[in-house]
Amino acid sequence: MRILGLPSTLLGQAVAQVVYPTLAEYKDNPDSIRRFTMRVATILTVLGASIFTFIGLYGPELYDLIFGTQWAEAGIYARLLAPWFFIQFVSSPISTIVLIKERQRTVLLYGVILTVGRIASIWVGAQSTSSTAAVGLFAMTNAALNLAFLVWLFHLSGNRVRSSLAVLRGPLLMIASVSVGAALIRNGVPLVLQIGLVGGTLLLTATGFALQTTRQSQ
Repeated sequence: MRILGLPSTLLGQAVAQVVYPTLAEYKDNPDSIRRFTMRVATILTVLGASIFTFIGLYGPELYDLIFGTQWAEAGIYARLLAPWFFIQFVSSPISTIVLIKERQRTVLLYGVILTVGRIASIWVGAQSTSSTAAVGLFAMTNAALNLAFLVWLFHLSGNRVRSSLAVLRGPLLMIASVSVGAALIRNGVPLVLQIGLVGGTLLLTATGFALQTTRQSQ
């Protein structure tokens, strides 16, 4: 979990250090806040979807290849945790808007709900004899609550969820297409070549959409 979360946490913190001063500068300009938040969220979604889709597709194989056979099960857990880390990767940097809008009490309530949800998922998972099912339940609970938090952040920034989904539809469909292609070649292409092809395609896709979004904002 630390191996999976540390890089995204560090990158998220670096982005947040850029996002917060910009949002503070736009404090009295709701339209600028809306557009800037949407731009940042779009870039993070494209990058995050590419990274965590890759982990979701090849988690066990990557852990086996890099850390050894004994780590293959950890790769399965990484695959299950990937959706949660993806949503958190997007929501964490733009959550600084809470400070700009002075909605800390709402975040405190969310923190309480998140803690209760985590405890409940751990308790239910502990009743299962399958560690994979327990990790999956914990990941699903966190993903659902983080998604609800992300939707609220969009609302707080002045973005409508429907319009936000329309903006993100293109890159997400492209990444979904790459995922389908990866599934089709899984049994017919050597693993290392698969990882190179799929990873390279996802990287190029993410870079292309990120550059396009940056140009459109200028």
